[in-house]
Amino acid sequence: MDFTELGDDQPALHVNGRAYHFHRAGQVEFNYGLGFSVPLVQVKSGSPILNEARLGFEFDEYRDSYGHTAFSIGGYLQKGLSSHWDWGAKFGFDHETTITRHGLYVLPYVLPYVESKFRFPVNIRVILIPPVPSYTDGFLAFQGIVKF
Repeated sequence: MDFTELGDDQPALHVNGRAYHFHRAGQVEFNYGLGFSVPLVQVKSGSPILNEARLGFEFDEYRDSYGHTAFSIGGYLQKGLSSHWDWGAKFGFDHETTITRHGLYVLPYVLPYVESKFRFPVNIRVILIPPVPSYTDGFLAFQGIVKF
């Protein structure tokens, strides 16, 4: 596996906003916040899943599902799915007040997503947070992605 420089990939501003919880039990459906992502390298691999995927760094600050300030920091791996959509996975560490009640300060994560790539400066990313017993019933999070 090798890594090459990216040609024209741009940093992006994340505008965190809407969520859809699979089982609503008092959660906040608007998880406002801001973040950013910076593409770093492109993967060159014999694997069709990894070849030409982009690897980058990202950080988000947002309101969690209970209205508390939360942070996530980590990376992403993103690859083309079709002419208008990419698929990817976010990975890193998350800090939320809710998880500290479970004796944790940070929670590692790997989350799948799809992201539109229309020829507009603003696109959308839909992230799946799967159900994890005693932590979450699962939900979809929606982010605006603004390339600059």
